[in-house]
Amino acid sequence: MSTPRFTNTILTEGIPGSGKTTGVYENTMAMLRKFNPEKLANVVVLHTDETKADNLGKNCKLKSYKSYSYAQYLDKIVANYKPLEKPDEKGKCKIEDYTFEDGRVKGTFKLRATSTAPTLIVIDEVTKLSQYELDALSEFAK
Repeated sequence: MSTPRFTNTILTEGIPGSGKTTGVYENTMAMLRKFNPEKLANVVVLHTDETKADNLGKNCKLKSYKSYSYAQYLDKIVANYKPLEKPDEKGKCKIEDYTFEDGRVKGTFKLRATSTAPTLIVIDEVTKLSQYELDALSEFAK
């Protein structure tokens, strides 16, 4: 049986300019406003930088949200967060803070305790995030 890789997460993929951000996010937020408005009580919007995250929140017509770059938010929720090194010209890089269990590589990050966990995290351009960063966000979403 196949199980989802990431907890409480929906990933949308498609070519640039195909309407993912405008069509999918805007319509998803409209449905949440109508059928599940409590999910919009404490929304966090993530993007490659804070300005793009803020623009996404506006495009989704969110009344209240907090916008962060990926690095800002990961630093906020992961106590030992450090961005992974860029791969060299051969595609190799040094990876620390990982373990191998259940047949896959997992990050050994330590999540910070928080009393204000978001009700929804919106992430655009998810392919810019590493497996380590996606694992941290998935664990936090539990």
